[in-house]
Amino acid sequence: MLRIVGDVHGNGLTYRTLAKRANEEGYHTLQLGDLGFEGTYNAILEDKEFDVSKNKFFRGNHDCYDYENYDKNAQRFAQFNLGEFGNTQLGGVPFYFVRGAFSIDFQHRTPGVSYFYNEELPHKMFQALIDQYTAVKPSVMITHECPDFLGKGTPLKTDWILKEFGFDPLTFNTRTGLLLQHLFEVHQPELWIFGHYHKKWEQVVGPTRFICVPELDSVDIEGK
Repeated sequence: MLRIVGDVHGNGLTYRTLAKRANEEGYHTLQLGDLGFEGTYNAILEDKEFDVSKNKFFRGNHDCYDYENYDKNAQRFAQFNLGEFGNTQLGGVPFYFVRGAFSIDFQHRTPGVSYFYNEELPHKMFQALIDQYTAVKPSVMITHECPDFLGKGTPLKTDWILKEFGFDPLTFNTRTGLLLQHLFEVHQPELWIFGHYHKKWEQVVGPTRFICVPELDSVDIEGK
């Protein structure tokens, strides 16, 4: 059984409590990005009762991308972090994941502290990812961002927020969103769970049920 936890944004104590409660209920957990930055990771990983074998995460856009360079908790972080993308399973649930997203507020953040230039996957990784995804054809997809087309005509991408940060809603897209759209066109999974937008939202497109998990909320998947 797997519990998917939405964005955390530095609320490490709340996240730890959610994860431990889930473990007590028999669930493994997966946090789908925007966990926080260095201090949040330290607060979680220095708690020796936090089980990194049952609780995993991958990074979104508001995450620390040089944390593995720190010796302090590097070993536990390596066990906690799923990485860039891939096909894996947790709690008896197989799934495919892709990390990363674009920060529309990057101009208001501090590089190397609250903003990292490699928050989106580099283009050089795309072909390997696409090839693997095409071969696997997962039933469950879990990402931080969602396919680009889901922002069109839905409540997810709010026009006024984009305009506030200097983007034209009619032309705005990101390489992560476009990549995920391409993956969806290649293969439509049964279930696609994502975060990033902090909204409780659900929609069925073709054979795929899309679910957006709100901040500090969760969705459960029962293993088969």
